[in-house]
Parts: sequence; C-alpha cells; structure tokens
Amino acid sequence: MPDPRFVGHLHTATAVFHAVADADLITACRTITGYREYLEKSYDFELGVERAFADTPGLEATIDLDARSRVAALTADLEVMGLERAEIEALPVWGDRTSFDEVVEALGWMFVLDRRTVAPGIAARELARDRPMMAKAMAYFTRIASRPTWGQLVNALETVEADPRASIRLTDAASEGFVARRAWFHDRN
Repeated sequence: MPDPRFVGHLHTATAVFHAVADADLITACRTITGYREYLEKSYDFELGVERAFADTPGLEATIDLDARSRVAALTADLEVMGLERAEIEALPVWGDRTSFDEVVEALGWMFVLDRRTVAPGIAARELARDRPMMAKAMAYFTRIASRPTWGQLVNALETVEADPRASIRLTDAASEGFVARRAWFHDRN
C-alpha cells in the first residue's frame, strides 16, 4: 500500500469535524435508546449515501461497493434492538444527493463514512462493559473496524494527490459530507 501521505493531509484538513462526529457516537452510546437512535440515523444516512455511490459513474471500478457496504450490518443491529424489517425499511433515508458528479467527490464522502475507526471501538467497549446484552447488536461497529475496502480507498485517495484540482475537490467533498452527516443526525426528528 502506498505511503498514505494524502490520507494524512485529508485527516488534518477535516480534523475539525472528527471530534464532533466521534462525540456524537460516544454520547449516543450512553443509553440503549441513544444507541438505537444512532443506529437508525446511521442506517438512514449510509443507505442514502450508498445509493448515491452506486449511481456515480466509474466509482465501482475504484472501490468494491458491495464489500464496503454496512447497510446489512446496520439492519441486523436494528433487528437485534427490536425493530421489525418493515419498520427499518420505513425509516426516512437521506436523499440530498442521488449521485456524485465525479469519482473524486464520492471518495471524499466515502472518507467521511470510513474514517471513523477509533470512536466505534471506544463505544463498543463501553456498551459491552456497561450493557453486556448490547454485544449482540454490534455488527455495524465490527464492520467499521474490519475496514474491508480501506486499502482500496487509501490507494484511490493517494492517486488524487497528483492533481491539485482533484485534491481540493476531494477535500471540499469530505467537508461537505461531514456537514451533511452532522445536519442529518441533528436536524432530523
């Protein structure tokens, strides 16, 4: 795998958003209701973004979208939390974008979803320690931690570094993704 120099740059450029996203997760995991609501919002947002990924021309040639999907894990966790499949399918889905204009834009948004690796581990440990019954509803965290397509994403991000316009666009897209995620998690009832 190439030296993840650009990934480090992207982490730094979007660092202001990381603490907020991580705090949202850790705060949500303080209660069972908070955790269920976090899973619901994650399902809603990730399903909508994954649909936009699927409709982005050329993205599938760069990233194995089926391998990176976490919707099935979210569905399984929500079912463990007591939601019926029909209730899950009736949840509102983020739909601000139907696709991304270019692969580099989609990669920026993918970074938003895939970079969260430390906070889920912290939250999972807290849930397992304080609420052992919750250990059965952690397929989503396990899927995030396994990072099945992280290497593909890192390779794609590193190739962007050679093009200054694409680098700026990717960083802007990641920032837009963090803002959209935050709005979805906090503005949605």
